[in-house]
Amino acid sequence: MEIELPAVFDVPIFPLPESVLFPGMVLPLHIFEPRYRTMLAQTMKGEKLIAMALLCPGYEKDYEGAPPVRPVVGVGRIAGHQALPNGTSNIALIGLARCRIRCELQATPYRIATVETLLDEPPDCDDPDRRMKAAHAELLKSAQTLMRRALKPEGREQLAAALKEHTELGRAADYLASIFVREAETRQQLLETLDVVDRAETVREALDRFAQGLEPEGPPAKLDYGDVSLN
Repeated sequence: MEIELPAVFDVPIFPLPESVLFPGMVLPLHIFEPRYRTMLAQTMKGEKLIAMALLCPGYEKDYEGAPPVRPVVGVGRIAGHQALPNGTSNIALIGLARCRIRCELQATPYRIATVETLLDEPPDCDDPDRRMKAAHAELLKSAQTLMRRALKPEGREQLAAALKEHTELGRAADYLASIFVREAETRQQLLETLDVVDRAETVREALDRFAQGLEPEGPPAKLDYGDVSLN
């Protein structure tokens, strides 16, 4: 069951240099720093919400403090929690929404911010529904080409089944980006793109570039199913 977030709310921030959380996607995390152990313990007592924020370049010199992060974050809810004997934890965070940081309220022992929930936007054109339908068809066509080239049959079936569930253009783009777009900066740009057609076009171009580097199926595919996470 999907959770509807408030328009504005407070949430702990978990900044990392490479992790971007898309709505509807699952992000596994290992929690080991003391400040984030504290964050997790307190979060588990409440709504179990965490905002994943991408650290800006140059964060290394102030990593122990509160270095700048990108203002658009992925807010998720803890869907799985495994406490380990050494005090660390493994969690699974499922993305709920894109949000924009309005202000930070707390820096220690961990960061908390006030965020506003962002919604997908249709394209600014005369017939947005038609344009979104066309963009969806183009995105699925590119995905099918990549599936044939990159995945073994079991992976192809799994991906095809998932795409049937993601009937909304924005959600389909997010799902494919979470699997095939690996550069953190590009993933962040996609997180920040609210126009669903613009987002889908960027993902489609990424899929096409990926597919061009692979040989058509016939001989064994270059990319094995086990090499691609479908989470």
